[in-house]
Amino acid sequence: MCESDLFYRTALRYTPTGDFAQAPYDIAGFTMKTRSTRKKFSPAAITITVTVLLGLTGGCLSGPDYEAPVVTMPDAWQQKATAGLEDGPTNLDRWWTRFGDPLLDGLIEKARLNNLDIYTAALRLEEAMALRGVAASGYYGSIDADAAAMAGQLSENSNFLPDGIDSKVDYYTIGANAAWEADIWGRVRRSVESAEAGLDASLEDYRDVLVLVQSRVAGFYVEVRTTQKQIILTENNVKLQKATLKLTRDRFDAGLSADLDVRRAELNLARTESTLPSLYSNHERVLNALSVLLGEMPGSLQQEIGVTDVIPKTVVPVYAGVPADLLRQRPDIRSAERLVAAQNARIGVAASDYYPRFLLVGDLRVESTDYDNLFGGDSVSYGFGPQIRWNLFSGGRVKNQVRAEEARTAQAQARYEQTVLRAVEETETAMVSYVQELDRFAALGRAVVAAEESVIQTQTLYKSGLTDFQNVLNMERDLFEQQNLEAASEGDIALRIVDIFRALGGGWQDVPHPLTAEL
Repeated sequence: MCESDLFYRTALRYTPTGDFAQAPYDIAGFTMKTRSTRKKFSPAAITITVTVLLGLTGGCLSGPDYEAPVVTMPDAWQQKATAGLEDGPTNLDRWWTRFGDPLLDGLIEKARLNNLDIYTAALRLEEAMALRGVAASGYYGSIDADAAAMAGQLSENSNFLPDGIDSKVDYYTIGANAAWEADIWGRVRRSVESAEAGLDASLEDYRDVLVLVQSRVAGFYVEVRTTQKQIILTENNVKLQKATLKLTRDRFDAGLSADLDVRRAELNLARTESTLPSLYSNHERVLNALSVLLGEMPGSLQQEIGVTDVIPKTVVPVYAGVPADLLRQRPDIRSAERLVAAQNARIGVAASDYYPRFLLVGDLRVESTDYDNLFGGDSVSYGFGPQIRWNLFSGGRVKNQVRAEEARTAQAQARYEQTVLRAVEETETAMVSYVQELDRFAALGRAVVAAEESVIQTQTLYKSGLTDFQNVLNMERDLFEQQNLEAASEGDIALRIVDIFRALGGGWQDVPHPLTAEL
């Protein structure tokens, strides 16, 4: 009830003798009287009402009970996908330690502590926990307090003002009202069920971010090392080609070769040198991206990373596992399943509006037109009792809201199935790519050995005048190309291993709940 209504109704009940009229009035659906004429409620009636409502609170739940979606998984991976992998269960805990690189281990630990995406995911989890508390607050009802002090004047030309009554009226009130809903149809319980499933989904989203960030750190680290090796190889080839250029100039000065050989050597050297700026740029780009993943300013890792031509390699076998492992290992699948559960519960929340709502409400206050009498015994008024609210007509709103929630649940189930399919696809692709890259790397290794021997032989023949200089140039270009391809392939093998463990959902299993202290 608004304050102006209280003031108006107080004025109407003011009698010529200056006392309040002893007429009852309705507040919040039940009868309320002043203290001097209150009607005592039967304790037995109150006890029965409360007992019945509490008993009904444990009654039926509206909406369908949740059943986890069932997806048929293949019994094993494709044979060509696991040809280079070991059979047996996959241990995903701290998978990056398989590379045997302490620096990589330290970078991932630093990312776990400082990465802002992980921190944001933890905050979203904290938000979901708070929303679960909001939903659970429906179990306990609410208590509100209010106070008002008003001074006013009624129209002296109005028919509502009795003769001889002062048109100026003051009004003071202090009170509190309470309401509690008996959750007979499960509206609150379904809300809590949905919020708890949403909290579970947020936890899995946090773990999914962990998986992604850790794999990206490992991937960027491998790219840095790969680029460093390519830079070192290119610089070595530049030195080799500079030596060849000097040889051709010496031979030209001695009249043993044409100026064309010198120009060709210069062309070959310039072409090789032109690849260095892009390699330097890519090195800085990846290194800066790695710094950001660690929550640091770009350029902060130069000294810590250092320079080496050693690309990380696994020091223990990689096991394939079975496709069914994805359902319990991949956080995105686990999150998608929890979102189905959360959405399914919202059907029950919407369906509860079909039924009446049963409440216990009460109001206790002091009120007076004279502040000096505000806290006197005769200024007390109260009222309490059961209340029923039932929406009998809403133009199809409730029905269509239920239909909407059912459609959203079907969408969530479809997204879950799509997530499973995508997970199988990513894992199969990562495994096949890894196996094929192993074969490619072996072939490139043979090509590099052949190219190195060819360069030595052609240079010897050229110095002896037994072969054309074009053969020297061709062999040097081939050596440069094959060495860079081999380095890139070596890095790709490590990247495909990272992809496998990311696709399998590894890296979160040893991480404690970020909000354990608040659970």
